[in-house]
Amino acid sequence: MDETPIRARRKGQGRTRTGYFWPIYGDQEVMFPFMATRAHHVVHELLGSYEGVLLTDGYPAYESYAQQMERVTAAQCRSHTRRQS
Repeated sequence: MDETPIRARRKGQGRTRTGYFWPIYGDQEVMFPFMATRAHHVVHELLGSYEGVLLTDGYPAYESYAQQMERVTAAQCRSHTRRQS
């Protein structure tokens, strides 16, 4: 899972704002939900009661979610892990 910023404009409004695609790659599906924010609550909204390994970057919202969920194991991709070394 990741959050990817994109400049977007709502119909009828003049200026663009930053919104986020939240790609979620599952065993059988791929989803690209769009949210107007990168807030921590979005992770909970999108994953709900997910169980399994959650592979992400270093955004603290993912670690927070994993700590609150009994059957979730947080894992970081190698490139993000190396950046923190």
